[in-house]
Amino acid sequence: DLVAGQARVLEALGVKRLRLTIGTSMGGMHAWLWATRRPEQAGAVLALAALPQKPAGLNALWRVASAQALR
Repeated sequence: DLVAGQARVLEALGVKRLRLTIGTSMGGMHAWLWATRRPEQAGAVLALAALPQKPAGLNALWRVASAQALR
């Protein structure tokens, strides 16, 4: 879990609370995770180009096709 790793790094640096978490795309998903899994540590959150929902449409099709090709 990348967010758990980030939290450990911040703990080692002595950071107790984030004032603002900003992320785009995958970073936006990290921002959502900070907001939902560690709300006591996350202040304001700005997630750009990231929606906390299951992949659908062409994105879901590419994921399935890629997984099948790997198998």
